[in-house]
Amino acid sequence: MTSFHKFPVTDIPHIFHPFEKDSPFSHCVNCQKYLLDQDVEYVIEKAVRQYPEFNTTDVIFEYAMCLQCAELIKKELSKESLANVQSYMINKSNLLAQSQQLRQAHNWNVNDWIGRCIITGEMIEDQQEYQIFAHCKGNQMVFSAMPYMISGKAIDEMADLLSQKTQDELNRFINNNFGIPPEFKKHILDNPVAFL
Repeated sequence: MTSFHKFPVTDIPHIFHPFEKDSPFSHCVNCQKYLLDQDVEYVIEKAVRQYPEFNTTDVIFEYAMCLQCAELIKKELSKESLANVQSYMINKSNLLAQSQQLRQAHNWNVNDWIGRCIITGEMIEDQQEYQIFAHCKGNQMVFSAMPYMISGKAIDEMADLLSQKTQDELNRFINNNFGIPPEFKKHILDNPVAFL
């Protein structure tokens, strides 16, 4: 375990690798910047649907995005949506408390970091759908406020806080970056968290 500034880092866990690959994301979904250079910071997001009756999961969408692109996209979102979702996160999430508690316990097990929804407290195995997030630098994952998991229920609540302008901007991002069927686009549109 090494550290990135004051935060510990580790090799990027397999759960944050692209689906069916045994190596980390290598390029930003938006600008194609190479991510595995030592000084490049980025976020990874994956949306997952579980099928307990078949004991399997599907990745609905996944991507890695450099922080510069995330900031540019954030600037395109409406101030109203940003304020609404940030207020929701401040008032309803235990994100900072969870990450501080795990760091104080020197717990670097990624499953413990993403095992409970930071909003509802519900366990990951009880979710039909959920999204997981990681903060990375080069080929390392940073234990900052991330990694964490948000349940589908909480994502739906946040989606209700979005303005039409923000929904339109997220739709543009989806159309430009994901070759996925229309029925799955809702899962990305319902996710304002990635850019906040």
